Amino acid sequence: MGLMSRTGMEYELLSEIRGRGGVEAVTSALEGFAGRASEEELDAAVDVACRVIADDTARIEAHADQQKARTLALEQETADVQWQIDMLAGFTIEELLESPDKDD
Repeated sequence: MGLMSRTGMEYELLSEIRGRGGVEAVTSALEGFAGRASEEELDAAVDVACRVIADDTARIEAHADQQKARTLALEQETADVQWQIDMLAGFTIEELLESPDKDD
């Protein structure tokens, strides 16, 4: 895997660390790695960590976009159903108001 394997901080590992403890956990892992890595290895690990965080941010944003679209669809569906209820209720009231009293 080239540069990522040389860092000892592969994408999957950093992704798992991020998944368990967030960005703070990734930062902590990089700080721990810094004490035993060369500058080149640390730079490569930081690059991988940035990619992990960017990928996760993109995933979260995509999920939020999907949820927003679903919310908008449900709002429209709710409005449509409310319109149907209002129309049915309106017809029923009109029918009651227009019907002659059978007691007369």
